[in-house]
Amino acid sequence: LKGTKHHPLVAINEMSKKYGPVYTFWLGNNPTVFIHDLDLAKKAFNTSAFAGRPQIPFIKMFCNSRGTDVLFADYGKSWRCLRNITHSAVRKYATEDRFASVTCELVDDIVGLMLDREGVGQPFSPVNYIQLTLYNIICYSVFGKKYTFNDPEFLRLESITKTMFDFGNRGLIIQFIPISGLLFVPELRQMYKIFRQYKHYMIGQFKRHEKTYEEGLIRDFTDALIAARNEARSQGKESAAYLSNYSLICSLWDLLFAGVDTTQITVQWMLLLMCKYPDVQRKLRQEVEDVIGVREPQPRDINDCHYINAFISETLRFRPVLPFGVPHKTTQKIELDELTLPANTLVVVHQHHIMNDPKLWSKPEVFLPERFLSDNHQYLRVRPPAFIPFSIGQRRCLGEKLALNNLFLIIVRFIQSTSGYDISLPKDVSADDVDLEPNPDTAIQFQYPKPYKIVLNKV
Repeated sequence: LKGTKHHPLVAINEMSKKYGPVYTFWLGNNPTVFIHDLDLAKKAFNTSAFAGRPQIPFIKMFCNSRGTDVLFADYGKSWRCLRNITHSAVRKYATEDRFASVTCELVDDIVGLMLDREGVGQPFSPVNYIQLTLYNIICYSVFGKKYTFNDPEFLRLESITKTMFDFGNRGLIIQFIPISGLLFVPELRQMYKIFRQYKHYMIGQFKRHEKTYEEGLIRDFTDALIAARNEARSQGKESAAYLSNYSLICSLWDLLFAGVDTTQITVQWMLLLMCKYPDVQRKLRQEVEDVIGVREPQPRDINDCHYINAFISETLRFRPVLPFGVPHKTTQKIELDELTLPANTLVVVHQHHIMNDPKLWSKPEVFLPERFLSDNHQYLRVRPPAFIPFSIGQRRCLGEKLALNNLFLIIVRFIQSTSGYDISLPKDVSADDVDLEPNPDTAIQFQYPKPYKIVLNKV
């Protein structure tokens, strides 16, 4: 794919034009079925026959016989029990005013840091500031931890995550062509070292919570999961057998690993789009001023901020972070679109294609938040069927509500904190110069924007 003259996602779309909406792509000795059609994707992923997960060697470094997680675990009773408990904890904590207040405080801190370090009118990359914000928000939600830029623990976490994501494409090659691992021996050793560090960090945080846990006092997600485990044990529930300490740690790893990077990539796109389309930024600022004013936003404000919701949804549609979602695996022999898929077949849905398909969307190449508004400018509570940034069916992202709340609180507070400023492109960059094509080096796994800079100018 990297050797073609087209962008990798375009090259995959060309395969669909040639081979149809469902086709098999052979990677080494491993067949992967690609689905480009919305109806077929729903038909498949709404059944347990497609609810499995492939066993990825690098994930097994963390999730193993001691315990499993939610995001990468194979389909089964253990997964269902962990998912139900984790989903309940996420939904409960995401709607608390305390969570919103901390998010606002962290965004205020980062805007102040931007102004102190970068100054007014000077171009700078917002990436490190966005990452620090998201690490703080997610780490506080999960562990009650808050970091500064120079905190050794934050720098270690940032380095671990960067190494893991930088290894991504090579990891995919090794996953499908195992013998190719011989080409990446030094990198593999580094990855094993990184996973051990990540594991020790997670275990240490969980043990700290167990020592300080108080019944009835829920400080964060870790406490919420401990409370759920204790309740299951005290009531003799069948699920208690699957709620080992290590399984809870693996589930917390899901929230940290998936929550930070997926959300921070979306925020990167949001800032870039606000700069490229000043009229969109103006409408966002106007709605914040009219609906919320200067007070801290709360989750309950989401229902009243129609344009902001439309902006968030259009960003997720226009540039979904995971163009193919997380791979699925068939749990049994199954028929799909006249194809017979054996058990344990890898299956992926081309989410980016579905959300940019001209058959399903009017002018999908145009960034247009208004497509998520009704004729009377109300946000569409029932979103279009082809809007699937959080996947479909039984393995739909359990952190969807948390992610949407985070994006709402972050963008609203960022707008409030920069009320005396205009967020714009550098003077030597015009809106037409901004390239919205995803970075081709990472686009198969994560749709990062290409590097860009912004400027904060006083108004």
